[in-house]
Amino acid sequence: MTFGKLGESFELAAIKSAGISPELFMRPFLLVAIVLSGASYLFANKIIPVVSLRKDRLMFDIISSKLGSIHILILQKNLETERWAMPDDMLF
Repeated sequence: MTFGKLGESFELAAIKSAGISPELFMRPFLLVAIVLSGASYLFANKIIPVVSLRKDRLMFDIISSKLGSIHILILQKNLETERWAMPDDMLF
């Protein structure tokens, strides 16, 4: 896209006429593209999975600690109605 715009305004022709080869002119862009693609690969395959696992573990620990501090509801079977009922002393 960038090189197309340079071609439209004849700047590529000016660069070629100045004696600079297209390979030499495009080398910095190629290096930046290689660095960005390598960083993207490392980020997607090394960093994101580790951070996602740590996030999931942290969420699990938070939920587990919250559930541990709340009274655990023990369901008892009410023999008269034959339904499952919660004991009155376990209400919040």
